[in-house]
Amino acid sequence: ELLLHKNDIQDEGVEVLVNTLKGNETLKELWLGENQITAPGAKSLADALTPMKNCKCNLQKLSLLNNTIGDKGAEHLAKALKKNQFLTELRLNHNSINQRGGKSLASALERNANLETLTLCNNNFPKDVCKTIKDAWGSRVG
Repeated sequence: ELLLHKNDIQDEGVEVLVNTLKGNETLKELWLGENQITAPGAKSLADALTPMKNCKCNLQKLSLLNNTIGDKGAEHLAKALKKNQFLTELRLNHNSINQRGGKSLASALERNANLETLTLCNNNFPKDVCKTIKDAWGSRVG
């Protein structure tokens, strides 16, 4: 477990961290709340979460609370979720995610039955996107 809340890591620091993660099979939890991480940082994390031949990342829990990954960052993570089989918990509260990012996450949920916890509090989803996410969560086969 690596707790790095409030360390001003930003996107550049995430990229450095991810290069270490790609070869790490033992780290299971990464907490990156309040680090000014935006879409590029979320893309770096998504790349690490996407199964690849040379990637040994088995991260199970990822927290990005109180960053600003926005729709683009949510889209990057959603793409990774469609393929990732290890992540069981993803916390994205307070990340300025709107309609487009919410729909991307809902689409990913339909293909990922391993995720057990997804927190999305205090983002900017319209009611129809909330329903889409709820329906996607309920339709998962696991």
